[in-house]
Amino acid sequence: MNSRVLQGIFWALALVAPLNAAQQGVSVQVNLSRALVKLGNELHLQIHVDGTRDARVDLPPPVEGLIYGPLAGPQISQVQEFQGGRVTSRISVEWAMSIRPTRVGEFEIPPISLEVDGKMVRAPQQAMSLRVIQDLEGATHCFIESLDVPTRVFEGEPFDLDLRFGTDLTAGEVDLYLPWWPSHRGVLEIKTGNPRGTYRFPVNDRHEASVTELDAAPRNGVPFRVFQLARRYIATRPGTLKFDTATFQFSEVIRRSTVFAQGRYKRYHAQSEPFQIEVLPVPEKGRPLDWTGAVGELTTQRRVDRRDVDEGGTISLTVSWFGRGNTEFFDAPDLKRLTGFEDFRVLGVEDSHFSDERRVTYDLVPTSSKITEIPPVPMWVFSPTSETFVRVATAPVAVRVRSVGDPEGGLPLAGDELDLFDVHPDPTSEEGLAPLGAGRLGGAAVSILGLWFLGRTLIRRHRGDPDAPRARRRRAALRQLRAALRVSGSASEQSFALARFMGDRMGEPAGAWLGRDVAEWSALTGTELEEGLLENWSDICADLDASAWSDADQPIESSRMVNLAQTLCAKGF
Repeated sequence: MNSRVLQGIFWALALVAPLNAAQQGVSVQVNLSRALVKLGNELHLQIHVDGTRDARVDLPPPVEGLIYGPLAGPQISQVQEFQGGRVTSRISVEWAMSIRPTRVGEFEIPPISLEVDGKMVRAPQQAMSLRVIQDLEGATHCFIESLDVPTRVFEGEPFDLDLRFGTDLTAGEVDLYLPWWPSHRGVLEIKTGNPRGTYRFPVNDRHEASVTELDAAPRNGVPFRVFQLARRYIATRPGTLKFDTATFQFSEVIRRSTVFAQGRYKRYHAQSEPFQIEVLPVPEKGRPLDWTGAVGELTTQRRVDRRDVDEGGTISLTVSWFGRGNTEFFDAPDLKRLTGFEDFRVLGVEDSHFSDERRVTYDLVPTSSKITEIPPVPMWVFSPTSETFVRVATAPVAVRVRSVGDPEGGLPLAGDELDLFDVHPDPTSEEGLAPLGAGRLGGAAVSILGLWFLGRTLIRRHRGDPDAPRARRRRAALRQLRAALRVSGSASEQSFALARFMGDRMGEPAGAWLGRDVAEWSALTGTELEEGLLENWSDICADLDASAWSDADQPIESSRMVNLAQTLCAKGF
């Protein structure tokens, strides 16, 4: 072997040696704070990386029967040492995570995955063993149990979770450990409001729950303070809902903490039996096509704000569905699609939810004086009790719709201008004019007054009284349209303002112009309109309807309607 080869091997070994030293200088330790623990007590998973700060921890895989707390860290520490005339620096990173057992038994916690200096590491080499034993003394002083849990529900059906727990001890601290808290896959919590006398108890060391203290009850001849954790849920999908063992911990105070000494506590634990609920799908057989997802035992009622209204006026119909059901989650009936509401226009819908009640208010506009009632509002509900679909409907509401016609009769005015009759168009000659005296002035005044009465009589005979209500509405229509558009906050309000303008100008009720096809009206009445004007009018009505019938109901540009109204007035409409 020549000298060059030996030299290359020497340098290769020199380069590899520091790398190995660096790798050997990094160590990872993962261990449990204790391998034997009493049920209800907690332990800690401790992770220590020595020799680098470039480390990241992946959360351990879940283990049934154990509740993991949040991962605390990283906590970085650096120590400098003076050895043999050299200063060395040592850096380390630490994490910690609490573990709470929920049942007695033997557990295996898999190795933890870490990324150290860009490489994946698993530690320890073998799974960590944990043994959990029963707290026999705690069962005599504490209890926790679930009451009236259903074994089967349907998808969308509400069910109650009633958890009772208590102790015969006095001074101390309470903790709850619920594996399924605060959320459980496959259910949604229904807010029912907090009862009076509510306490806030810690749950799983990270959350809080509202609980209520009930009347004291004896157990084994000893009075116990009893608390209730009540929640209502809705099953969202078919399958099996599993609720693992719940743990109630009471920490009796032996010595309270002071500024000079730490307090001492004796902890007692009790556990409930696990349970599960089967969730069944809503059957397809017998399901109506217009079923909107309502599940439960529901009833309905209705009320209106008025029963006597003019054509084009508004009636507020409020429909409520209440009872034990998914009142917050089904779709309310769409009156635009229901038979019997063809002569009504729905301007707006207000939907709200109050605990066990769903309340929907419909703003209805009757468009015909022939309407005598508001039809029933039906809805299909799946009843878990009978396992059938039940039709619930409101009772009809008797109403009177007044026709808004011309109280004075007569034909529509051709325009707003006034014609002067019996006025000679030629000027009089200046010749023969004599100075005006008092008598002539008085006579002229009488003549002018007489001519005014004569002209008023002729106008009434030929064209109707301009002071009649219908004529006044006609003259004020454009002004009222401008005023209404200035305060309109929705397309529905703008649509009604435009319909009222056309009704006042044409001597018709406003309801007659709600939803009217102007192109069809022009063809049927023989009204001659330019194609551009008719197209613009139709576009405005289409835009108003599209916005009013949507959830947004946003107003459109009001100048479009004002310009249209001015054009129609100029053409004699």
